[in-house]
Amino acid sequence: MKNAVPRVLYHYCSLDTFKNIMDNKSIWLSDIRRSNDSMELKWIMGQCQEYMLKAWVEYARTVQKERGMDIITTEHFDFFQKLYNLAEKYDAEDDTKNWVFCLSQKKDDLGQWRGYADDGQGISIGFNSATLKKINYIGDKIRSSSVDLKFEQVRYSKKEIDHLFFDLAGLSKINVNMSPDEVIEYIKRALGFSYMFAPFYKNDKFKDEKEWRIVYSMYFEDLEKGHKPGVANEQNVYSDVFTLEKYAFTQKGITLVSYLEMGLPQIKRAIHSITIGPKACVSAMDIRLYLMSIGLLENIDDTSIKIEQSNISYR
Repeated sequence: MKNAVPRVLYHYCSLDTFKNIMDNKSIWLSDIRRSNDSMELKWIMGQCQEYMLKAWVEYARTVQKERGMDIITTEHFDFFQKLYNLAEKYDAEDDTKNWVFCLSQKKDDLGQWRGYADDGQGISIGFNSATLKKINYIGDKIRSSSVDLKFEQVRYSKKEIDHLFFDLAGLSKINVNMSPDEVIEYIKRALGFSYMFAPFYKNDKFKDEKEWRIVYSMYFEDLEKGHKPGVANEQNVYSDVFTLEKYAFTQKGITLVSYLEMGLPQIKRAIHSITIGPKACVSAMDIRLYLMSIGLLENIDDTSIKIEQSNISYR
């Protein structure tokens, strides 16, 4: 149920973040658990519990009616309970680390200016999706049992959640002729798919953001063993487009937030446009001269990167 990737996707950020991206030719993927949304990951795991419980209860009731309850043992019920509890404890246990870089289909959106671009004083960077899509080619090369890299759309609708659990995880295949062990395996699969795709599902109250994400995932236990996230040193695939080498921490208020720095060696090719926030204290000329100073524009007439002012007016 994938939609076509829009030609341009937009990252809203502060002026300081914008300058760091351009100066360093890189973007930061930040720990999703330190995002502004306190329900990140928790929400889809709650959905998972509902689907797991419904599938198990319907199976147990049907078996009791048609085949007799003696085929479902106490051990089966106990094992289901453990799986159900794992979904509830997922966020607290930090089984998987996810680092994300967020983008939107919306070019000039009031809510995003307010929420993600320093209350309209920042910048919206338009990224060419032709470059972003190559992330999935890299992900296919480095994917393993403990590491994953994806660029995908965030899903919000009930139909898309049904697709995750019924079709991809296979809960729709459960029937009365299956053994309890087979049913448990499908329920385990649903839990696994939740872990895998959790960063790409959000409550529909966020649907107006029309979000897309770059997500790098790694098992927490591998970090504990001293393994570090990385791409460039393991696979020299599209290294002229993306590198992923730096794993570090930055201070955010009273805590530390981990991040991955993804290099964009050909950043000029990656950037389509720059939109100046409605309350920003910089002009189009300021941005143009700045890009010329770092070699991203050749001269004042170079329009290879479009520079525009927001059309939204608010105080």
